[in-house]
Amino acid sequence: MDERLKDLLHLYRNKFAQIDVERIIPFLRDTGLVSAEDVENVRRHPIPGQRIHTLLDILPAKGSQAFQTLCLALETTYPHLLTIMLIGASQRSPLYVSRQGEPEYPWLIQLTLNLFRKYNANLTIYF
Repeated sequence: MDERLKDLLHLYRNKFAQIDVERIIPFLRDTGLVSAEDVENVRRHPIPGQRIHTLLDILPAKGSQAFQTLCLALETTYPHLLTIMLIGASQRSPLYVSRQGEPEYPWLIQLTLNLFRKYNANLTIYF
C-alpha cells in the first residue's frame, strides 16, 4: 500500500473506531482481501475499537488494492466515514495527483466525486 494511503488510514484511525468490523468483513473476505486467519485475529479482540484497529494494521500488508477495497466496503456500510476521510484527504494534500501531474488513483477520484454528488456536498475538492 502506498505510504500516503497508509498515512490516511492512520490519520482517521480514531474516527474508524465506531466501525463494526462484522459489517465490513464479509465484503473484505468475499473479495479475497482478508483470510480466515486475518478474520480470526480481528475477532480475537473483545473491544470493537481494537477489532477495527487490528484490521487497519493488517490492511497495509495486503497490497495496493487493500485501500480501494476498504473504500468500497465503507461506501456501502459507512458512507459518512468514507466521505469524511475523502474530504479530509482532498483538503490536506494533493493525494490524487502523481508527481507527473497525472491522476494516480483514478478510482479514488471517481469515488470521491460520486460521494459528493450523492450528498450534495458544497465543498471545493482539490485534485
